[in-house]
Amino acid sequence: MKKTIGLLCVIALLGALLVPGTGTAMGAVALTEVDTIGVMPSDYVGTLTIESVNTVEKDYPSAQAFPSQGVAVLPNGDVVVCDTGYGRIHVLSADLVHKRVIGSLGSGRGQLQYPADVAVDSAGNIYVADFFGNKVVKYGNDGSVVMEFGKEGKGAGQFEGPAGIAVTPDGSIWVADQLNDRLEQFTATGTWVTTVTGISRPAGMTSAGLFPYVVSSGDSAVYRLSGRKAVRVFAAPGEAENLITSAADLAVDAHGNIYVADRGTGQLPVPAVKVFSSGGQYERSLGQYPADMTDIQDGEVLSPGGVAVAPDGMVYVMNSGFFRDATNPFGSGYHAKLVEYAPGGGVVAVQDYAIDVRGRLNNPQDVAVDGKGQLWVVCSSPVISADGQTIEWNRGYVDVLDRSGNELFTVMSAGSRLMQLVESVAASGAGLVYVAAQDARGGFIAVYDEAGNYVRTIAAGKVDGTGDLETASDGTLWACNQGDGSVVHLAADGTELGRFATAGMPGGLTVLSNGDLLVCLWGESSEVQQVVRYSSTGVVIRVFGAAGGGRGAGQMYYPHDAMLLPDGLILVSDAENGRFVAFRQDGSVAWTTTRSWYLPGRMTWSAQGTLYVTDGFHNVIREFSYGQPGAPQGTAVTVRLDTVEHAVSAGATTRFQVSLRNRSARTDTFTVKSIVRGGSGWSSSVSPARVTVLSGATGTVVVTVQVPVGLTPGTVGDVDVEVRSALDPASITTVHAQVVIRTAPPVVVGGVSFETFMGATVQVPLDARDAENLYGAGCRVTYDGKALQFVSVAKGDLLGTDTLFIENHGTAGEVRVALTLKGDAQPISGNGSIAVLTFRALEAGTTQLDIDELQLLGGDGGRQALAGKARSIPVRVLAEHARTVLVLRVGLPTMKVGSSSIVLDAPPVIVEGRTLVPIRAVVESLGGTVVWDAASQTVTILLDGTRLKLIIGKSSALVNGKSMPVDSTNSKVVPQILNSRTMLPLRFVAESLGADVQWEGSTQTITVTYPKP
Repeated sequence: MKKTIGLLCVIALLGALLVPGTGTAMGAVALTEVDTIGVMPSDYVGTLTIESVNTVEKDYPSAQAFPSQGVAVLPNGDVVVCDTGYGRIHVLSADLVHKRVIGSLGSGRGQLQYPADVAVDSAGNIYVADFFGNKVVKYGNDGSVVMEFGKEGKGAGQFEGPAGIAVTPDGSIWVADQLNDRLEQFTATGTWVTTVTGISRPAGMTSAGLFPYVVSSGDSAVYRLSGRKAVRVFAAPGEAENLITSAADLAVDAHGNIYVADRGTGQLPVPAVKVFSSGGQYERSLGQYPADMTDIQDGEVLSPGGVAVAPDGMVYVMNSGFFRDATNPFGSGYHAKLVEYAPGGGVVAVQDYAIDVRGRLNNPQDVAVDGKGQLWVVCSSPVISADGQTIEWNRGYVDVLDRSGNELFTVMSAGSRLMQLVESVAASGAGLVYVAAQDARGGFIAVYDEAGNYVRTIAAGKVDGTGDLETASDGTLWACNQGDGSVVHLAADGTELGRFATAGMPGGLTVLSNGDLLVCLWGESSEVQQVVRYSSTGVVIRVFGAAGGGRGAGQMYYPHDAMLLPDGLILVSDAENGRFVAFRQDGSVAWTTTRSWYLPGRMTWSAQGTLYVTDGFHNVIREFSYGQPGAPQGTAVTVRLDTVEHAVSAGATTRFQVSLRNRSARTDTFTVKSIVRGGSGWSSSVSPARVTVLSGATGTVVVTVQVPVGLTPGTVGDVDVEVRSALDPASITTVHAQVVIRTAPPVVVGGVSFETFMGATVQVPLDARDAENLYGAGCRVTYDGKALQFVSVAKGDLLGTDTLFIENHGTAGEVRVALTLKGDAQPISGNGSIAVLTFRALEAGTTQLDIDELQLLGGDGGRQALAGKARSIPVRVLAEHARTVLVLRVGLPTMKVGSSSIVLDAPPVIVEGRTLVPIRAVVESLGGTVVWDAASQTVTILLDGTRLKLIIGKSSALVNGKSMPVDSTNSKVVPQILNSRTMLPLRFVAESLGADVQWEGSTQTITVTYPKP
């Protein structure tokens, strides 16, 4: 009973709502977005979906805009990437560790609809071109909204699909106004300066030195802006590895080389980041189309939507998923990922953003609310053909969510029949839910109870391509039958009661209380695109909207659904115009919203009297209020988990973030409890356990779950979170999550970058991360002998000291290493190094160590092959040998760093004739890092490839995995905790890191010079 049950809410609210007036189109709108359901956690970079969107409307031909997903590098080396799924911007570290998120999905100030490109300035400000928002947003380095400008139009300073943005050193902001075929220049304050025309469908932009660059998706050319003139650098149209098929973005490195993110959506799939010289000569590609679509490798790409190059030559590429067809691209975030490549093309780091994780809505096309208030959301996942040429949406399912929007369970089959395509859903309100689906045998309707149990199948062969399905108040069903362009009336048991043809393809319908129907009709862009009110026998009563698609008053593009509002207006989701249109009963337009939503689809009333609307483009459900309904005086809370499932290793600690949105008109205090059901050994806690939340505000608590050791993969701990309201202590809202014991993840070997100086030696640990039950490891490391000279190789610390280590460096340009435990030793879990390689840097620039032939053994018995992933290790060699000089004095709590001074936590002291200092300030001043593990009282120091591990009270330390005495002449010289401060022997630490230490006894002054002269 998706919409007819909502009519009861309509009647109840009639007197309480503000009736829109009949004045100006915009002033009368009383539709307000109040929530978004399905947004993934803050560290998840979302991607758009295009399955039913048509992008070839004559007045808004946006096909060349998909997918665009810009990337930029901040002055501090952090990486910025656009989130086109959830309308936000993510900031990650240079090695792709998530740091923070900026913005949110919407049309308000600082919100984003389709952030297509991003740029940064020297102060760390972030600039975003919002394609569907038709605006530019500037965020401060702290994420605050500094300014935004632009609106839809063709005039000066207006936009129709801004797809690229660049900021030059003088503060000028350049915007690629794609659908207007032009570039626009603005001042640093957003004032329009000039327009540059003559560029066909300009896409991504960047700046290099004083000049902005833009790539054209219309003619596959790269342009450089010189003054107010666009100078073509080169053009390379075509479908080949060295040509540009469908350009999305570009970047320019320090040498003038040009990197073009080519989506490769033509007949020949050739996606890659293609590198051209400054004069346009093709040089190489980063990433390539997968050789095997069933085994896609980390460095392979399907549809790269953004690219950026860091000053050190590292290349960051956002693969936006898989999209096909250059003229009308369809696709999704299938295998979406952010990849860091070394300059030579090796993969350094990868962040995957899988679309099949629990809680992610994939292409939601319909929604219904059952008698429990649960949301049944029709979804579909893409299936790629074996040859990689086509994408089909024939993996349908229904995600069932609780009232707060948390996933409860998924429905994927109807008895023995798989639902290859799920098209629509309706709820009866009497405990049954109807799902219209297709399989190889044809169309049918599957019936379920509200717990998701399959009941029966009806109407097999009577429905075909059910675009929408509704229940009437008498318990019968109505279906939009797109197979033959008809509306079908069915009894509850599937018996056909009637059928009538429609003037176009029926795309959505609503059953009115008197039995009449509102049916959305589609056609080509010049046909139909209207809503028709029919009698139950198919007699036309009224037509709403002008015939033919368009964006003018009363025109629509693919209206997806129509609803009767409480005040008697008829609301239509004008899908591909990204807006809503309200008609009076006589067919005239009452009001039209701005183009603030893309893509509004099917609609239904919630149990609270709000309106749910599907958004397949952003993979979310939007919730709207209409008029001015007052907030309830009693308890009303939305309890939303950041994720409904964590996959972790046995013995781990994991956390769920729980948001408590107070929808009551009154302040409320919530008491939160958590319970884990999974057997003995599980425990959980909530912090804080009580939180007071103002009306309309959101509070947050964290549920921490401790997982027992020794659990086998696949074991599940069920987490129940109970929220009790102080306004109504009898009101308890419970949400559910799961902790799943994962199988061991692949062991990642390599991937950590290093920096040194020309002529210096550098120690490069061959790091292994995420090892679980590892017994032995081996691999080959290759390097460029012109850039690096091999010096030595030593055993790493990953497996401890009682190990067998083998190495072979007899072949120029490669080193083979193997490290294994002995005999019946128990496999090891954790992080550490397999080996430590030492090189001398021969020439300036960024080179890399590549790892292959990786072999890993472990598991039960230590003899099973383990999965692993090899990562390249970038080595940046600086030409200048800059040195840092530190001066300390015993008893003084300050330290000179060059010409500056800093305050120490504690003054240096002399113990056992050796100087001990608070080491963090010393190491960080040299550019290193210090990590303190309180549990083991261990200090780990990292600086330019050297790793030290010291333990409080221990007279020996590990230097790159090798045990060394802290002081060879006095075993009493050890790290200590003095006055609650960790103090380490300065000379041992500094000299182990490669620094020179000088002692002036008369003044008790220590001078540290790094690197050693």
